Amino acid sequence: MRAIKLAATYLIILSVFSCSTDKKETLLEDQPLVKTIEVTKFPVTIDLRSNLDSVHISNPLYKIRKMISTKDHLVFMNSEEPLFSVYDALTAKYVGNFGFAGKGPLDLEFDGINASSFKSYRDNFLITDMSRIRVLSIDQKKGSQLLTDNDVKVLKNAKKAADAGFFNNAFLANDNMIFTTDMFTKKHFVYIDLETGEQGDTIDFPDFHPEIPYTAYHHLYTSRTSPSLDKGRFVLAYGRFPVLRVYDLKKGSYTQINVKPENKQKTDIQADAQGKSIQGIGLFTYYENIVVSEKFIYAKYQEGSFERKVNGEYESLNHTGAEIHVFDWNGNPVKKLLLPDWVNPYTITQNDEFIYFFHPENENYLYRKSMKD
Repeated sequence: MRAIKLAATYLIILSVFSCSTDKKETLLEDQPLVKTIEVTKFPVTIDLRSNLDSVHISNPLYKIRKMISTKDHLVFMNSEEPLFSVYDALTAKYVGNFGFAGKGPLDLEFDGINASSFKSYRDNFLITDMSRIRVLSIDQKKGSQLLTDNDVKVLKNAKKAADAGFFNNAFLANDNMIFTTDMFTKKHFVYIDLETGEQGDTIDFPDFHPEIPYTAYHHLYTSRTSPSLDKGRFVLAYGRFPVLRVYDLKKGSYTQINVKPENKQKTDIQADAQGKSIQGIGLFTYYENIVVSEKFIYAKYQEGSFERKVNGEYESLNHTGAEIHVFDWNGNPVKKLLLPDWVNPYTITQNDEFIYFFHPENENYLYRKSMKD
């Protein structure tokens, strides 16, 4: 992905993230660290391994890729048509579906949707595919029957540039600016102005291993990303380090959360011969996914590794059970949820009323637990 000149980068970031037009600083360029929080334990542990409520659903789900929560709905991304199924967030009642495969130009026609960029923003949600970036909302009239295509509103429909890549981990930094990840970049994200098409790099990678060439940073610092529902902040949860970072887009700063693992990451990390990836065999993995509500961050965590067996074959090993770490938006640990092994995917209602799970072998049920204190 092509980056524009540094001077243009400063101008774009200034216009997007400054608190006022008079402010001369370029926020998120210097990224002052506000604080570091060391987490050795969580105040509360809740065991959900045999303590989930089941909710029968009238319209079964198959081959779920991802689930998100808007203010009123659960929206499931499916591997087959219909591409999206919609349920009521509180009752889990089936509402309807939308979306079909195709190269366009119809509003609800999608070509190669990227699940990592399926994100919600209160009433709205982001969908990116091979050719377009769309922001949608569900506006179903009260008392109406099943959802129709007319109830799914397209609020923004932008065509992707030919060199814009696949938009991995993309999210909206504001109404007209999108952040996404790419390989071999010097910084965490590529930003793209949806109105002008200008783009550049922003957000420094961590410097845990400065001996690794920057062309391998995308592999070393692989992460999951979720924006806050108001687009004012976002959180990164790292796969190869037990670390989260919470960025404030208005203040231009971040808080780093270091979680004490059972298995410390190996210190001797090597890049491959081309310097474009790292040798991952034997390295530990930590954070796997992340979702957010208005008040909290829910990060799925399980320590694992990818190992080579004596016979030359490879296997994926889990060294701890699966759990979700809950933090507030200031980075403080709130609670830890112990999970059944089958949990994936999951989502939280925006008001923390319920956390929802889908069992891949029980397509007629959703599983949930109230998160209200």
